[in-house]
Amino acid sequence: MGLRGDRILTMPIDQAIRDGRYERSSSRLSVCRVDCCTFLVELDGALIVFDPWLHDPARYAPLWWSRHGEPLIIDALPIPDLLLISQDAPDHCDPRAIDALPRHVPVGAPATVSKRLARSGFDTASLSPGDVRSVGPCAVTVLRGSHPGVLRQNGYLVERNGVAVLFLADTAATPELTEALKSLRRPPDLLMISSTGFALRFYGQIVMGPEEAAVMVAQVGARDVVPMRTLMHEVTGGPIGRLIVKAFIPPDEAFRRFEDALRERTDGVRVHRLERGER
Repeated sequence: MGLRGDRILTMPIDQAIRDGRYERSSSRLSVCRVDCCTFLVELDGALIVFDPWLHDPARYAPLWWSRHGEPLIIDALPIPDLLLISQDAPDHCDPRAIDALPRHVPVGAPATVSKRLARSGFDTASLSPGDVRSVGPCAVTVLRGSHPGVLRQNGYLVERNGVAVLFLADTAATPELTEALKSLRRPPDLLMISSTGFALRFYGQIVMGPEEAAVMVAQVGARDVVPMRTLMHEVTGGPIGRLIVKAFIPPDEAFRRFEDALRERTDGVRVHRLERGER
C-alpha cells in the first residue's frame, strides 16, 4: 500500500525486498513487512526501521529460544533515516543487526536501550511515554504500551510533513494506552497493530486480541491498518512452548476475526495483510 498526494490509496501489493535487498518506494507513505514487528516504513522520503530482529535465536525471559519460522529474505537492514525501538527485547532490538548500521543513524528507544546504544556510538534519544520530540527527520509522540507483568514498551506516533503513522508494536490493550490514544490530535494515516491474543502461563495475556484491536482501530480513526504478527506464531510448538504458552490465535484466524470485528464497529477501514518482503 502507498500514499500519493493527500490521501491514502490502496495500492497493488508488490515485492519490496529482492535478492536480499530493500528497494525504496516513490510513495509518500509505504510499509514493508520484514517479519514479526520488524517493518520498513517510508514517510515522505524518510526511511524508518521499526523493531529490528534478523538473527536467531532471540534469548530473553521467559522465552529463551525464540526463532523465526523460516529464514528471512533480507540480508541486512537498509541504512535508515531513523531507527525506532519499542522495547528492550532481542526480538525487537537485535544487537547484531543494529551494530551493522552506521553510527550517524538517529535512534529513538526506551532509556535502557538508548543508553546501551549510546555507549556503542549511536546518536540516541531516550524516549518515555508522553514525550513529544523531534528525532532525526521526524516528530515522534510516545505512548505507553506494555506486556503486563513482563515488559514495558513504547508506542510511537511518527509524523513528517503532514503524514503520520502510529506503530503500536505488540502491546496489550491496557487502560493507559487507551487513555493515551484519546490525546491524539488527529487520526493517523496508518495504524500498525498486533492482535494475536498471546498469553503466557503465570503472566496472563500480553498482546491484545483481534476484537480488542478492532476497538482500538475504531477509537483511533485510522482508515488504513497493517496487522503485525508476533513471533509466537512461529514457535509455539515443542515442550517449552507447550509449557509456557497459554493462548495464541493463529495468524489466519486472528486476521479473520480482526476484519469481522472491524466491520461491526466501523466502515471503510482498509486492512493490508502483508507477507514477508511485501509492501
